[in-house]
Amino acid sequence: MKEKNDEHFKRIFEYISSSSSADNAGYWIFARCKKCGEALKTRVDLDHDLSVDYYCEEDLSYLIRKIMVGGSGCFQWIEIEIRLNHKRQLVYREKSGGNFMEGEEYMAGEVSSR
Repeated sequence: MKEKNDEHFKRIFEYISSSSSADNAGYWIFARCKKCGEALKTRVDLDHDLSVDYYCEEDLSYLIRKIMVGGSGCFQWIEIEIRLNHKRQLVYREKSGGNFMEGEEYMAGEVSSR
């Protein structure tokens, strides 16, 4: 199950790493709340959101932690943890309180809610 989730996340990270959703120093992450179903997005700023992962026994790596909370009154936290290697490439990701979404899925919801 974890391998399936890892492959799914790699596809998501490749999408958010693509030129369509990346800017000069950041990436967008999309998630859906498990409790209320609200779609959320957050930006990872590669200049300011990276922390050195001192617990990694291998080469230099970075840790990013984000907490997303919707505005619909649910207040369920979606916690996201991402680890990148020294080249800022994805090596690990985890989430709780929600599920990752594709950018296209998020954008489709934005268009239909208008």
